[in-house]
Amino acid sequence: WRRPSLSPTEVAKPAELTIWLGDSGVIKKYKLTRSSGNRELDASVESAAKAVRRIPGLTSDFIKEYKTITINFVLE
Repeated sequence: WRRPSLSPTEVAKPAELTIWLGDSGVIKKYKLTRSSGNRELDASVESAAKAVRRIPGLTSDFIKEYKTITINFVLE
């Protein structure tokens, strides 16, 4: 993820991304489920999601239990 830079006066809420997992950790679908209120931050989150096709290292048990995963992207 390439974090966007915000000016010192800008404040962004976390952006929330939900991903749907398929077999072997393949990302079947993703959606920005909560906007941060900052277009640059939201675009960077969607760009990161688009670049990842698969999450390696997930067990089949994990994938069965967690078909969807929600990730919060926060600028600190």
